[in-house]
Amino acid sequence: MKHRDRVRAALRHKEPDRVPLDIGSTDVTGIHWRAYVPLCTYLGVEEGIHIWDPIQGLATVSNKLRERLGIDTFGVWLNATLTPCNSLDGRPAESKLEIFDMAPFVVDEWGTVFRLPEHRLWYEPVRYPLFDATLRTLDNHDWPDPSDERKMTGVVERARWAHEETDYAVVANFSGALLARGQLLRGPAQFLMELLTDPDLSAAILDRVLDYNIALVIRYLDAIRSYIDVIKVSDDLGIQTSLLISPKLYRNMIKPRHREFLETIRDHTDAMILYHSCGAVRPLISDFIEIGVDILNPIQVSAAGMDTAELAREYGGSLCFWGAVDNQRVLSISEVSENEWNSRVEEEVRQRLVDLGRGGGYICAPSHNIQPNTPPMNVLTLCKALQRWGTYPLEEAK
Repeated sequence: MKHRDRVRAALRHKEPDRVPLDIGSTDVTGIHWRAYVPLCTYLGVEEGIHIWDPIQGLATVSNKLRERLGIDTFGVWLNATLTPCNSLDGRPAESKLEIFDMAPFVVDEWGTVFRLPEHRLWYEPVRYPLFDATLRTLDNHDWPDPSDERKMTGVVERARWAHEETDYAVVANFSGALLARGQLLRGPAQFLMELLTDPDLSAAILDRVLDYNIALVIRYLDAIRSYIDVIKVSDDLGIQTSLLISPKLYRNMIKPRHREFLETIRDHTDAMILYHSCGAVRPLISDFIEIGVDILNPIQVSAAGMDTAELAREYGGSLCFWGAVDNQRVLSISEVSENEWNSRVEEEVRQRLVDLGRGGGYICAPSHNIQPNTPPMNVLTLCKALQRWGTYPLEEAK
């Protein structure tokens, strides 16, 4: 089957010729440039490197590497609007610094400042622009402009090319985060506490973010909706052992706004909605289905309650799954020499295929971005294991 047809069949809960593969089409199934470079070298693929997500250090997967690995997806995304700066105050650097030059600090369009740690692998938030804000001073903040032309430069052309000149399934990236953005604006601990202690201020911040997300996603989708198969949105609601906030608080403060946002997407595209949240989110999966989520990612199998066989039995008729190959305990761990077949990776892939892939409804991918320390052979093992064991009808894992 062609790549796009394979993905579309799986997302309609049909069995294609094999389970589809995604690496690199989203900012949560991507590959860090420090893992990308040795992977290209290992496979003899000579490619320049382009970092499309500077905050996470994610590299663009080239068409040549996509072909070598058997990837079925192609990602499009809005341009990052980050300003390099030399200090914590977020003021632009006097000399022009390119993001790839690894400026010591960058500031995003919301005013959040990120610092480059000593490891120089990704940026971490260190200054929150609304940390001292009150309801009265929110209007004084320099809120981002959803009509900023920089975000859309070249985006339509990339989406059109992918749709018309390739047979990959095209995945549009969009954040849409509410809870996560509130933490980046107010500070993680402070915003989470104030959802309970100062709900009026929290709601005002969430509404500002929602208004921006809606305005931007309408502009984005109206430009590319003819070319895309899936739109990915995200908002992290879980940690390793539990939810970040209670189900009640989610349903009171976040869910109504998530619903409005997803309804807006439905009004502007026929693409399926892929929703990303890390962590132990099982208590909210029924809520996700109710508000219109079609596909759940990443299926963090290392988190509490995220057993893939149980999830498939309980939700497989209403939801597709995207991800699940454990990069926390398996994919990023090297237990063999570089040139040896990593049987642990192969067994991990086989188990996820059996648990999630029967009857379609599963896109195989790492359970998050491929990390800098991931051996090239582990990535190759993932892809070859999928080719070996992912052909329908699927065999039982032994």
